[in-house]
Amino acid sequence: MLDLLKSVRTKYRPQNAVVLDFGSSSTKAGIVDLTTFRPTLLGLGEEPYKSSTILSGLVSDLDDYLQTIRNAVRKASFSCGFTPKDFVFSLSGEFVKTITVDLKVHRELSGSIKGSEEEKIIKEIGRLVEKEISLEFPKITGNPGQEFRLIERRVLALESMDGVRLENLDSVLERDFKATVLASFISQQTEKLLQKVVGDLKRTLLFKTSQMSNMVSLFKKTTDNFSGVLVDFGGQVTDVCLVLNGRIMGTRTIPMGGRDATLELCEKYKISESDAEEKKLHGDLLPDDLRDYLTFWFKSLNGTLATISDGNDFPQVPIYLYGRSSLLPVLADVLQEYAKSGLGPVLVEPEFKRIDAKIIKDALSLGEETLEGFEPLLSTAGQVLENYVSNEF
Repeated sequence: MLDLLKSVRTKYRPQNAVVLDFGSSSTKAGIVDLTTFRPTLLGLGEEPYKSSTILSGLVSDLDDYLQTIRNAVRKASFSCGFTPKDFVFSLSGEFVKTITVDLKVHRELSGSIKGSEEEKIIKEIGRLVEKEISLEFPKITGNPGQEFRLIERRVLALESMDGVRLENLDSVLERDFKATVLASFISQQTEKLLQKVVGDLKRTLLFKTSQMSNMVSLFKKTTDNFSGVLVDFGGQVTDVCLVLNGRIMGTRTIPMGGRDATLELCEKYKISESDAEEKKLHGDLLPDDLRDYLTFWFKSLNGTLATISDGNDFPQVPIYLYGRSSLLPVLADVLQEYAKSGLGPVLVEPEFKRIDAKIIKDALSLGEETLEGFEPLLSTAGQVLENYVSNEF
């Protein structure tokens, strides 16, 4: 997979880097060894936010947000003794969106691509991608005037106009060819926030990447024509991504997460938030304990998928759950019940699978550490190493 956007070009090869997963309930930090040919995690750290730091997936207390990030990095460094000076930002939720676009690229002359023409073609692909994003961005944000920043574009496939697969740009001979590109983008507001994080950490940012795009790339490595609905059930928000035959049809964010379920239990049992959290993940929950909450969450998922499909007649596909809140003991039972009753999302089969850390560790040949809840960070660790091996830094 060719990454056309080089965020940073450095004159050295970093031996390790910190991957930061900016969640809606905590920040997770993973220190990745870049001297091996498979992702190796040297250290991990996690630090929860205060209850008022993140509201509906957006930062409301910048000082505590920055302090939480520093604490997570400190814990990761303390666990392994390494303090890398290079960082990768792994983004999700309201911070980033990802789409797949099909482009027709035109060249002035036929024949092999030589010299400066490759750079010219890459710029043209970037221009076409940004044009497609400008059409998609208002649908996602509801704000037609909001500006965006492209952070990632990966060429998934190149083809001649008659459908012959091309290995890379060196294989292009015709004047016109087709490119399928996965693109991730952020708002200017998010870009300013991340600049403050970089300034606070006083470290080098290698690149920014989308957790969802990395998860899709991971599945494509094991199943080329992967189809499904990826659902990152986080602390305060839920990321939804519809994938058909390896193509991201759209991503959306639902402002609901596991903390809402915790507050539901607080109200029902008149207990503290910490006790409710313990009961939610480790207690003997009954389906009725969270039935109203999960029903509303499921209907929101249904509406979100309808927005992504935009009236198109897509086939039914399984739903793949991950994120800390996907550990809810009653979640799968309740979802199965509603799917079979016909109340579930029209795009989703009555089949629900959880993407646990073992699936990702097996795909990336990681060790046997207990890494539950670090699934998005693990998928990004794989992309970091892929970029390193292909000399993208």
